Amino acid sequence: MTLRDRLTGMSQLATQAIYAALCAECNRRGSWVCDECRVRVRPITRRGCLRCGVLSVPDCECDMLPDAIELLRSVYPYAGWVRSSVHRFKYDGEFARAENLAAEFDKIRADLGRIDLIAPVPIHRRRLRERGFNQSALIARNVSDTWQVPIADALERRIDNARQVGKPRDERWLNVDGAFSCPDSNVVYGKRVAVLDDVITTGATVSTCALALKAAGAGSVIGISLARG
Repeated sequence: MTLRDRLTGMSQLATQAIYAALCAECNRRGSWVCDECRVRVRPITRRGCLRCGVLSVPDCECDMLPDAIELLRSVYPYAGWVRSSVHRFKYDGEFARAENLAAEFDKIRADLGRIDLIAPVPIHRRRLRERGFNQSALIARNVSDTWQVPIADALERRIDNARQVGKPRDERWLNVDGAFSCPDSNVVYGKRVAVLDDVITTGATVSTCALALKAAGAGSVIGISLARG
């Protein structure tokens, strides 16, 4: 991301910060999610598979993941106020939600072990120009500040793929095949890297990112997200 993009994002965040927080689900004033809506979507605390993070062992998705992925962890299921928060942040330009959503990642910090570097999933430069920001990067900056873990734009999106939303599982994997690269291996060499995205559905995007990072010499790669679809 260029300096201009960063400054634009900071300006947008500052502008949004002057407005009162509204609950993502019911629009009640005073918080980004009210207590009544929050209790309807609980954090993911029970895991059937310790690697892919699914709730029940029969649903394990490890056979779909490349060896490059050490583990996947998400904070919430993609439902209720979590889904509304992502949509309002990502598509409605409610940039001030970034800090609030980033704080939710603290709920999985103890599961992750050592992290040397946080790498947000990038979006293509054309989409960045259209949207004006990368939602994963904004969240990752706040997570980086809280966890005191360096953040780096270690990944580049080389292919401007069609959106993943609505695609069946197999098409999601094909859609991101070869889409990412790691231009500077020195940034990630030997490090344990956390690839951060807003939502993980099949794991295709973070897995493709992990393959690029491992090819560049990363020691190990984990995938983390706010929500699991």
